[in-house]
Amino acid sequence: MALVFRDDDAGYLAWIEANPDGYVINTRRQIDANYLVLHSATCRTIRNYPRMNTRPGGFTERGYQKICDETVVELQRFVQSLLSKRQVALKHCSLCL
Repeated sequence: MALVFRDDDAGYLAWIEANPDGYVINTRRQIDANYLVLHSATCRTIRNYPRMNTRPGGFTERGYQKICDETVVELQRFVQSLLSKRQVALKHCSLCL
């Protein structure tokens, strides 16, 4: 079952630690069909604060939200249901997938 993390960096970080074989979609605060980036839960770009921006809250508490699940298929279905008739195309992270 897909989980959406918005305004919950602690919960999100706990989920990726507990589910290292899982997957994460990074999207804007308001889900954007044109910006759906798929990552493995171990990808450094979605689990480490950038060196220049060490201020907490950057994962889910400002401009972005994370949608997490154990399978890519379930993530695809969940996002498709949120966007109804819009075509969903997940962009794969070039670093981890």
